[in-house]
Amino acid sequence: MTMLSRWTTTKLITAGSLGVLTVILTLPASALVAISGIPLLGGFINIFLDRILDALALLIIGNFGTATLKKTILGIVALPTLLLGPPGFLPKILIYATNGLIIDTIYFSIKNKKIALFLSNGIAAIAIAFQVVYIGRVFNVPGIEQTAKIFLSPFLLIGAGLGGGISGLIGLLIYNKIKNSSLIIRIQK
Repeated sequence: MTMLSRWTTTKLITAGSLGVLTVILTLPASALVAISGIPLLGGFINIFLDRILDALALLIIGNFGTATLKKTILGIVALPTLLLGPPGFLPKILIYATNGLIIDTIYFSIKNKKIALFLSNGIAAIAIAFQVVYIGRVFNVPGIEQTAKIFLSPFLLIGAGLGGGISGLIGLLIYNKIKNSSLIIRIQK
């Protein structure tokens, strides 16, 4: 697949479905927000699931804009949840869409797809921490300063980058196991 492959209805549905699936799989960790009072704490658990699905989306669909579409759908579906901010927090759509664009841009700029998956997911995992804190401060989200102390600590940023990168590679391993299945072949047509 190259970034010049054509978009089909099946590919659009797949990208959107992976966005919805991400919300379903990451929602349980948002309970940490309610328990701890620290906004977005569940993100450190969710980073693995989300980034694995980002990598799978890129590998299965193979079009520039895949991660942007997946993340935008994720942001829309996550609106009523505690994922990436309080329920109804509209800027989470912008945060997710921009993060998807970061992934697409890095992934499709690097020829070696193993390196591309590691870097795109790792850098995007670091970038989202800055995006969340910046937008949280702009909109004066309650608890954002406590979140900033955690999210912007060098140790956790390095962990997020490595976790995101490794998750991208796990997505590649999963893709290699399923790439010859009839479902994946049908999506890629």
